[in-house]
Amino acid sequence: MEQVNGTPQGPDHQPDGALTPLEYNTLIGPPLKVCAALAASRGDQWLATDMPSMLALMHLVKGLRAHYADEWGALGAASDADTLQQALPAALAMVMKEADFAPESVPECIDALDRAYQQLRSSEIIPEQEPMLTAAWRGLSGGDAVTAETLLGAVAGNVVSAIDDWERGQTLQ
Repeated sequence: MEQVNGTPQGPDHQPDGALTPLEYNTLIGPPLKVCAALAASRGDQWLATDMPSMLALMHLVKGLRAHYADEWGALGAASDADTLQQALPAALAMVMKEADFAPESVPECIDALDRAYQQLRSSEIIPEQEPMLTAAWRGLSGGDAVTAETLLGAVAGNVVSAIDDWERGQTLQ
């Protein structure tokens, strides 16, 4: 195997701690695409500056990751659990970097998003069970990207609407 600076190179080598291209294109790429489009439709130039869309991104990735780990992990075909867990913070950091967030603020922003997500889940504003997300997973794993993207967009839209409704209710109190 060819090496560059002592690191193995080639299509079969995956750097430690990185998702495989298939995992990225299943777990991260589609949610990023639909959530960026959703943020843009809400008037935000950057996904990172639309908190409800970022929370929807978290929800989609967490749900897809759970389905992936359940199905592919059982076959021994998935990346290790730590790599799968780190995929979401890495995706969030990538989105923030694209929006020119100060590098030193990114960990704090990710932590704030995680706390907000947990609060919304515990308040049942973001549901635990998502039949449309399960159907989207079936589409992604079955090669029906168009249906999967449509379903992911619907789930993300529902999450953003629920957060917006909750925020409006908080301001009225």
